[in-house]
Amino acid sequence: SCLLATARPANAAGLSPIFDGASLNGWVPEGPRPSFEVDQQQIVITGRANQPNWLRTEREYENFRLHFEYKLSQWAEAAVILRAPRAGRPSQSGLALYLAHDYHPVGGARSTGAITGVKAPAQALKPSYDEWHSVDLSLNGDQFSATIDGVKVQDCRLSSDPDLAQRLRRGFIGFPDFGYKYWLRNVRLEDLGESAKLINPLANGLQGWHLRGGGQWQIREGGILTGWGGDGVIYAPGDYKDFELSLLVRTQEWANSGVFLRGSPDPKQSRGFEIQ
Repeated sequence: SCLLATARPANAAGLSPIFDGASLNGWVPEGPRPSFEVDQQQIVITGRANQPNWLRTEREYENFRLHFEYKLSQWAEAAVILRAPRAGRPSQSGLALYLAHDYHPVGGARSTGAITGVKAPAQALKPSYDEWHSVDLSLNGDQFSATIDGVKVQDCRLSSDPDLAQRLRRGFIGFPDFGYKYWLRNVRLEDLGESAKLINPLANGLQGWHLRGGGQWQIREGGILTGWGGDGVIYAPGDYKDFELSLLVRTQEWANSGVFLRGSPDPKQSRGFEIQ
């Protein structure tokens, strides 16, 4: 899918609940051993499963304000993951704000308020557990800001850091299971709308696609574009100038495949740049 620059008005509505206090409606457990419960109007991450299990929203968001409260068990590590993909390593492709009892060095890139592994908090917070804390954060285009208990811990432009500049600009919001128990409540969100238009070239099957060379191509169940049996390139409909491309790829042994960008199905023109 391609993200192409356009303009859309922001949602003027304020923060609204995205957790109903009684069920996980609107949320999706991911991973082989889900470990998420609802108790006393709180989401409980039990810690029974550890990674790669996490709980995410049903829908993706690009620009938004998010509020929630969290409470940690002793020695716990936790996080909120933003603009994350469904598969892979969500906290490394998206953006993760670290929340911990802080037995790591306080004020480091793996302490409360840090962008996990990348950017330390602007101000170190006192280590604590079994206490409720309030988080307010905003992602709007390239700008990210976050406060914990009213203390500003992040306020930065993502493009200013080479480790953050290429993170996804749209994705799910979620909470991981790191093997420790923690609690969430009062999860509320304001959707600020999209600054990009999302295009899914597979929405109409292979209609409008163009083949250069050989091979067999098919859209299989689940919207999976599959190619086999020959040397060829199939090009999506439309011409694109500046864009972001996001896709999941699966190969098999001895496969030779790639993604071609800025090419043409016309054999007299360049096939484009290939990501092998």
